[in-house]
Amino acid sequence: MSPPRTSTADLPALKFTLPSGPVELAFTSPQTTTAIIPPHSHFAIPLHWHEKHTEIFRVKRGFLLITIGTRTLILGPDDPSIDIPPFTLHGFSRADTPAALPFRHKDPRFTEKGGIPPGQAGWEDQDVVLTETATPSTFPKQVFFRNAGSFYRDFLQDAFVAGLPADNKSWHMLREGPGLVMRFLEVVSATAYMDNYPLFAGSGLGDAGDGTPSRVGKGVTYAVQGVAKGGAWLCGWPVWSKEYTPENLWVAAQGMA
Repeated sequence: MSPPRTSTADLPALKFTLPSGPVELAFTSPQTTTAIIPPHSHFAIPLHWHEKHTEIFRVKRGFLLITIGTRTLILGPDDPSIDIPPFTLHGFSRADTPAALPFRHKDPRFTEKGGIPPGQAGWEDQDVVLTETATPSTFPKQVFFRNAGSFYRDFLQDAFVAGLPADNKSWHMLREGPGLVMRFLEVVSATAYMDNYPLFAGSGLGDAGDGTPSRVGKGVTYAVQGVAKGGAWLCGWPVWSKEYTPENLWVAAQGMA
């Protein structure tokens, strides 16, 4: 049985904080989501890939450090949108907080960096704003962002971010650990249904050398997601929640479960 959820289906935007930092997601359309990363946030999306859809990134404010395949570059508002084809490893963060992504910079291939254009002093104190659009147009990726972000905020954020006094933390993690693992697996199971594949094997073993996932990378990710999906089925967890999913997207969401 799945735990009770907070109703977020009608919210125009969703704010939450990962261990790496805060972010706000504004839902522009079923296919397009606007990410707003505040100043000094180390929010980062680690390397992952998709198999059935292409993503289109466009930076509207500030500068983004993004890895796409074998390249790591900086995108700003004067750059054109960039397409990320299926099976291409990618991940991103603010361009002024690359320390949030140390695994990228340990790989000697990920050293290509465009400079920040002159005349941009002070941008570090502003939000970085980017849009992410999924194609084909029938792919309502908003369903994934709403469900994964809302579930994380309801059940994982406090444990991962808020912290506890040192003398209580070990006992808390021992007591809550199994529940946290199960809730984390529930989020992972959603990634499998929405064509999102995190590179759990890391860029060393998981990258085939050409910016696509290796056989090991695919195998590890498929195995983790398979365990998560099996656990979700055994526990009776829903893939998508009505509390998190707008009514106009519910039929489309059920078609992807």
